[in-house]
Amino acid sequence: MFLVLAGACVASALAIPAQLRLFIILLSFVAGLLVICSLAAWRAQRPPRPVLPARTVRSISIAQWLITALVWAWPVALYAYAGVAWAVVGHWPSYGRPDPEDLGLPVLHGSVAIGFYASGLGILLWVLCFPLCSRALGARGVRLHVLVFVLGIGMLALMLFQDPGGVFNWYAD
Repeated sequence: MFLVLAGACVASALAIPAQLRLFIILLSFVAGLLVICSLAAWRAQRPPRPVLPARTVRSISIAQWLITALVWAWPVALYAYAGVAWAVVGHWPSYGRPDPEDLGLPVLHGSVAIGFYASGLGILLWVLCFPLCSRALGARGVRLHVLVFVLGIGMLALMLFQDPGGVFNWYAD
């Protein structure tokens, strides 16, 4: 896929006729397919890995889920705090209305800060532990782990760059 996009960008950046651009895009698509097929063939030629006991596989899966949950710690803590503030004040919190420290909820206020660091730690741990998890669970077993992790990273990026609901701006006030 990357080669197709790269080929399309190169073809569109240069002043190339439309037919030649199409040829470059198709050629990059074929090159991408060849790379994928060669990686699959290389993987098939490797000797089979030893099968781990079911209990060990289950423990690794649970540990990976806990690490994945760490990635979601900050978004969950921040929006839970905003939801409680909404219930207490009667309107959705916005910048300075009310000030987060004036709500009298020090546990929730502190959990958001802890959740921020826990999310960063979760990303680091997930990346470090993923090779072990993928070897233990196989390619099919890690799909949901990867999906939830990628959604968590997307949520963190959305919160940092777009701030839906103005909650991050309210908390950072």
